[in-house]
Amino acid sequence: MCTVITWESHGKYFGRNMDLDYHFGETAVVVPRHCPLHFHLAKAQPTHYALIGMASIVDHTPLFSEAMNEYGVAMAGLNFPSQVFKEPNQDYLNLTPYEIIPYLLGKVTSVKEAKTYLKTLQFVSIPFKDGLPVQPLHFILSDRYESIVIESTLSGIQVHENTLGVLTNEPDFYFQLANLTHYMQLSPKQPVNTFDEALPLTPFGQGAGSIGLPGDSSPTSRFVQAAFLKAHAKKTASEEGDITQMFHMLDRVKMVEGTVVLPNERLDLTTYSSVMALTSQTYYFKTYANNQLQAIRLQGENLDGSNLITYELTQDQAIRFLN
Repeated sequence: MCTVITWESHGKYFGRNMDLDYHFGETAVVVPRHCPLHFHLAKAQPTHYALIGMASIVDHTPLFSEAMNEYGVAMAGLNFPSQVFKEPNQDYLNLTPYEIIPYLLGKVTSVKEAKTYLKTLQFVSIPFKDGLPVQPLHFILSDRYESIVIESTLSGIQVHENTLGVLTNEPDFYFQLANLTHYMQLSPKQPVNTFDEALPLTPFGQGAGSIGLPGDSSPTSRFVQAAFLKAHAKKTASEEGDITQMFHMLDRVKMVEGTVVLPNERLDLTTYSSVMALTSQTYYFKTYANNQLQAIRLQGENLDGSNLITYELTQDQAIRFLN
């Protein structure tokens, strides 16, 4: 289970919580322009736009959970068990879920440009290798101007305009949007008494305008929380301030270890949170065990290279002692 929040303030940002009960060998990675990208059925990309994001590296191949390219186009995959797979068809662009992020980000400079590839896209189920089953996913794709959601259903690929800029997991995006109507009365402001004018009713304390905002960890509740936070979070005048706000929003919908127990008795938690600054092309992240923000500037690397550049995640808490 995961949450994505996009936000526009001083710049445009794409934030993501990775919620899992295990680590998948995740590492921050930069893919320079001349590091070849290979696909099972689609044509390889010997050269492409540079990428940065979080991935597991298997056989020198980055399997991205989310990434951004040098034009500020970002994409993430989130668990979506009802995803429908098709049989390979030479008349279509046949991609597996773990291939679509590098394929699109390697080629496009905008969401508008990506839509041309989505017209012939279909998802196929081909494991990367033995022991690595295909994960069913839906995707959010964003740039500085728009966001879309990509879902594979019985009717084929559905591309939803996502003016809200939020995504969690199943159920589908249409349901998540419709569900917001149950919360349209919520407000960051204090409520007024409409219950009975004859009664001297006043709120007990601050924050009463959002009573009813769900606080559980289910996908539908996290979607509502994320939408409310994004709508009302105060904008700032700097990227540093915006990044701080983004991580506060992600913290509000994160999973604390022990609060979500899976059917197999394993514990779900937010293994890491990341924020991609689409304007400056900087990748910020922190892990569950280490709250210190770490950052990688895409333009700080040699983007004309041919080898992956990786950064290990620090899993030890960084504490600044003051005495």
